[in-house]
Amino acid sequence: MTRPEDIYTAAVMQRLKNLHHRAPMAHPAVSIRQVNALCGDTLTLHARRDVDGGVRVSFQGHGCALCLVCADLMIDALDGQALQRVEDVAQRAQSGQMPDDVSAHLWTLAARRDCVMLSWNILQEVVRSL
Repeated sequence: MTRPEDIYTAAVMQRLKNLHHRAPMAHPAVSIRQVNALCGDTLTLHARRDVDGGVRVSFQGHGCALCLVCADLMIDALDGQALQRVEDVAQRAQSGQMPDDVSAHLWTLAARRDCVMLSWNILQEVVRSL
């Protein structure tokens, strides 16, 4: 029988091989970089608002698989959404209400929560800056 941890590990590793949103952004309105002092994960989120009001986000950086995959999944859930929706989801994520199952499971791993939350913490700053 497959344990849930094994499924999520496989899902994380599969996603790590194909990060959809890890790229520089041409003409971002804001770029914010943070470093997880505990492990050295480093992420920069780039964001801008489209003419229709949607928020476009990409990221660059290096770090552990959890950090990078959670950033990519976060952007999957929010890219192109209205600023208010992005802000609402970002606030809920701070209390563990993640928009996808993989991130929700990973958030429960207290020892790795800083890795999971780095992109969400940056997103809150991005929202304030847009």
